[in-house]
Amino acid sequence: MAMYIPPEGLHFRLVGKDSQLAIYSNDSKKPNVSHGKPGENDQLFSLLHGTKEHAGTYAIKGKESGKVLFSRTKQEPKVGHIGGDGQFDDNWFLFGEGVNGDSDAFRIIAPSTGTVLYSSLSVLPQFGNLPQDIHFAATYFKFEFEAVKIKAVKFEKGGIIVGPTIVFLTPESFTNTGNKAIEHTFHIVREFTTTSLFMYREGFPIPTGTPFLVHLPTLKNTKVVYEPNETEVHFGVQECFTRIFTAEVKVTIEPGKTATVTPTGGTGTAILPFRIYSITEDSGIEVETTGQWSGRVISDLTYPVEFS
Repeated sequence: MAMYIPPEGLHFRLVGKDSQLAIYSNDSKKPNVSHGKPGENDQLFSLLHGTKEHAGTYAIKGKESGKVLFSRTKQEPKVGHIGGDGQFDDNWFLFGEGVNGDSDAFRIIAPSTGTVLYSSLSVLPQFGNLPQDIHFAATYFKFEFEAVKIKAVKFEKGGIIVGPTIVFLTPESFTNTGNKAIEHTFHIVREFTTTSLFMYREGFPIPTGTPFLVHLPTLKNTKVVYEPNETEVHFGVQECFTRIFTAEVKVTIEPGKTATVTPTGGTGTAILPFRIYSITEDSGIEVETTGQWSGRVISDLTYPVEFS
């Protein structure tokens, strides 16, 4: 899974994995750059993507201050901000992906000075930089992105149905105890539980629990189709839904005979790739997310009748 690097203009916070505090950039505070409890506007940043000699590195620009971060070794402050949109080498950073227990985070490395940023509650000073060959929990950060609104969900080709089987729901019977044939109507109501899970693969990491509406996959004659009505789901959350089937089945029952209706359908686990198109609520940047949807599905029911 490739690390997601936000495009220019998209706002985010940089939150220490260990401290749970977010870096800020603010000329009215002392120091101008440090960390604090997430939620303040001076903690919002965007990236400038490097070109030419800075290709593959990024300047981190404060939304409110309009200045970019630096990380150096010979002057105080060691970590601060400055205008100029990256005119100095120490304004450019790499994002080093974490491994093992830190695979969900990254390190903010200034290659020109060989330093890495840190945010800690257990050392003094609590915020600053260190030589980049020092690895401990406080040197890891996570992006906290601005909220998004999901605009569209597209299920793509290449899906499969795992373990398709026939399911027989609770049967219903009626016996004609009279001495002549009768007409009888079965009023069938049956419930079936389906499931849904949207899992992230690449692109913009939609926050777990983000709600959106979607036409969920279902089955028709063992093929995947989509439900006519939208369902509210939550990204990254395994959810269950109750589907209700109703039908009227009219039969003629001979004297002494019993008619039995057994609602029958096909079920299985559908696995489908998807692509989600979203727009960020603050900066209005369009982003895409790909992943895999999985869920238990059922086809429309049939209502075969047997007489005994």
